[in-house]
Amino acid sequence: MSKIGNIRVDHEGPEDARILIVGEAPGADEEREGRPFIGRAGQFLERYLGRAGLQRSDVYLANLCQYRPKGNKFHHLIGSEALAEGLGVLSETIQRIQPNII
Repeated sequence: MSKIGNIRVDHEGPEDARILIVGEAPGADEEREGRPFIGRAGQFLERYLGRAGLQRSDVYLANLCQYRPKGNKFHHLIGSEALAEGLGVLSETIQRIQPNII
């Protein structure tokens, strides 16, 4: 049995975003909807972005890995091909959008 899901959740946000927010990996809600940061962590994030005068659409949202680990346990990703791929995608994202804050 795999310890890593097979549904990819891609990064999302404006290409000119000055802020890049990085999570560990998608959770169940993100996997179901195919979007990052829409579950409880996303609700928390949106609340605090609002307090800073920002909206979700102002920031670029990414994860270290684009696949959900079994039981939402990040340690299942350590040493995995999925995490290595995700880190490569994140590196390319950082180079492409060149955020001021990560």
